[in-house]
Amino acid sequence: TNGTGNRQSFSYIDQFADRTIGVVLGYSKQKDIGAAQSDFGSWGTATKSYNGQDVVVPNGFNDFNKTTSANREGLMATIQFKPNKDFETSLDLFTSKNSFSAKTTGIQGALPGGAGGYDPDGVLTNATIANGVATAGTYNNFKGVVRNDNTQGDDQLNSIGWNTKFKLGEWKTVADLGRSEVTRQHTRFETTAGQAGNATALDTISWTGFDGKNLSGAKYTTGFNYADRNVAKLTDVEGWGGGPSTPQAGYYASPTTKDRVDNLRFSGVRNLDMGMLTAVEVGLHFSDRDKTRKTAEGAVVIPGGDPYGAVTMPGTASATALATGINVAAFDPVGTVGSVYQLTPWTSTAILNKNFKINEKVTTTYIKGDLEGKLMGLSFTGNVGGQLVSSNQTSTGYNIDGIACAGEKNQPSCTYSTFTQKHKYNDFNPSLNLNFDVGNDQMVRVGAAKVLSRANMIDMAGNLDLSFNTGADSSKPAGWNGSGGNPNLEPFRAKSLDVSYEKYFGKKGYVSVAGFYKALDTYIVRQSTVVDFRNFITNPSAYGTTLGTMTTPVNGSGGSISGVELSLNVPFSMLAPAMDGFGLMANTSATNSAVSLPRAGLTSADTDKATNLPLPGLSKSVTNLRAYYEKNGFSVSLGAKKRSDFLGEILDYQDNRQLTFVKGETLVDLQASYEFNTGSLKGLSILLQGNNLTNAEFIRYNGTPDNVVQRTKFGKTYQIGMNYKF
Repeated sequence: TNGTGNRQSFSYIDQFADRTIGVVLGYSKQKDIGAAQSDFGSWGTATKSYNGQDVVVPNGFNDFNKTTSANREGLMATIQFKPNKDFETSLDLFTSKNSFSAKTTGIQGALPGGAGGYDPDGVLTNATIANGVATAGTYNNFKGVVRNDNTQGDDQLNSIGWNTKFKLGEWKTVADLGRSEVTRQHTRFETTAGQAGNATALDTISWTGFDGKNLSGAKYTTGFNYADRNVAKLTDVEGWGGGPSTPQAGYYASPTTKDRVDNLRFSGVRNLDMGMLTAVEVGLHFSDRDKTRKTAEGAVVIPGGDPYGAVTMPGTASATALATGINVAAFDPVGTVGSVYQLTPWTSTAILNKNFKINEKVTTTYIKGDLEGKLMGLSFTGNVGGQLVSSNQTSTGYNIDGIACAGEKNQPSCTYSTFTQKHKYNDFNPSLNLNFDVGNDQMVRVGAAKVLSRANMIDMAGNLDLSFNTGADSSKPAGWNGSGGNPNLEPFRAKSLDVSYEKYFGKKGYVSVAGFYKALDTYIVRQSTVVDFRNFITNPSAYGTTLGTMTTPVNGSGGSISGVELSLNVPFSMLAPAMDGFGLMANTSATNSAVSLPRAGLTSADTDKATNLPLPGLSKSVTNLRAYYEKNGFSVSLGAKKRSDFLGEILDYQDNRQLTFVKGETLVDLQASYEFNTGSLKGLSILLQGNNLTNAEFIRYNGTPDNVVQRTKFGKTYQIGMNYKF
């Protein structure tokens, strides 16, 4: 289906009281109903025996269609008072609210193996084998899970800022005070439909077109018609809740996150006449940030005597066609709590570990001197300075009894306690930046600094999830296993060197080459280490040992990141006067990292074929290209961005972040506008935009790019708009 949307905005700017008071008011509203997105995810491959031969088969899949809608409103206001050139103060207010909903309809299921307590392994028949791959085949004992899920929520942002500039003798001073608060309240509602847990006549599933790697390209056929509401009954299909005593016909999660930041900044600058030192600036910046997260989660059940539910799906006989070739019954679960479902709250380690409260206080004092002079016969400008950064972080989390809270279900005996940990540290970050004028419109810039980048706050959560593995769970080491955040986590730290050469042609044209090198002092990685859990175990003597494996984010050390970037802007009028208005902008960068992260301890999805992982988010190559025409009121640009493969992050079904390989993409956008500069339509401009014109996809892979495990199509977006200034 196609999506639709609209956006309106209005702003008003004026001055009063002999131009000593200024006012700005702005309002914006946007509504968006997105097009259907196709989202296919594979569970990888498996090796199974067929006629005495081991063959590669698909290992299950998720095939969903997703539609989104959003409504966003924003309101801002600024009042500014400037009675003279030595005093100016302004008050800024901003508030916005975003309501969104995402509806997902599809099917998921395991092929050779089961996906739950009610799902027996299947037997392969009628297979076509080529080079050890079952390119076609059929499995019995298939239990397809029809999903009709909805995620919706509200985001509220409020911020206020007060900025004052005034002169004290030779000093020009600035005082700035601000607060920003964000509240996010989301609800995820999942439903399952298909064959009940006690069903005896199970389905079959067949596939064709599989070559051992093209997991998203195979086509599937089921024996049952999952678009039939008599087949896709609302029920506990797989026993994911644990069995008939704890039925689960779906799941709900309702997390609330609050983030507040207070800022206070004071700085002063004055001119100097001390040789190369022309000005000095000193300042103090204090920030106080609180972030809390609380969630309520549990099973969605169908009340009544039947533990499996098995009731007919509400609504009309609507169906959704999926990329795999399977059709499924569709309905909207919103509003069905009370009439169809009831919610059963759960208490478990996985749920409690998502709750935290973190406070971070950072005090930064700095001094900076502006430089101007000559060095080795070359004129230069620049600055030199340093920052003293004092950090004080406090984390409040949960110490969870993994024995009493075992399993993802309601445990009346589940016990936990809160505990608080604090950590302080200091950093001194010097910096030097010099810009050399080498003549003939050429510049050479050199920068050296010590820099830091703070950790994701959720990684600093002080939760401890502790459990004892008798050896039955092969995914964990035998003995005690703990996981959680690290309240003692410190930032990424690096020493950086940047050098660039720039050549300018007139007012618009330029070419530049820039290189950078960062020596990493610390970075953040999840790691498993052996620790003694004696202080966290209720009855240590009952287990024979208190030692175990703790997996948590830690600060690694060593390694480097380096790269080079080439940029240019060529107005074609430089080539021929007749081409005035046309031009080309381009930049390309190549980045290399000498850091390889061990897989042990990392929470990762579909990375089992890699022994070491690169730094997350880092593409080795990124290229941007933009061709434009700007003249006589016309502005037209065609842009493309290409990035190579990288290690990214996704959320799993428990909202936990996982690392995954993401395939590179090329995005192509077009923008065209015309502004009337004369006549009765003066002040009117018309805008046309097209985004993702090549319909680029989000693609995840396992190990190698040809081994695709997820493929999501977002589609193209077109916008047309008008703007009028009066």
